[in-house]
Amino acid sequence: MAKAKTNVQFVRDLMEHSQFGAMTQLFVLDALDKWSGMVAKEIQEKINARTAG
Repeated sequence: MAKAKTNVQFVRDLMEHSQFGAMTQLFVLDALDKWSGMVAKEIQEKINARTAG
């Protein structure tokens, strides 16, 4: 049975070995950009809530 990949290994494999090449890289980078934006917004909202109260 194959060993499960970590998230980092999975993304690295997509970026380096996808049969769809640059198109896969575009989608991965777009997803990471959107996710990091959502996380940053949530963190900022928590900081603002703590400093306001």
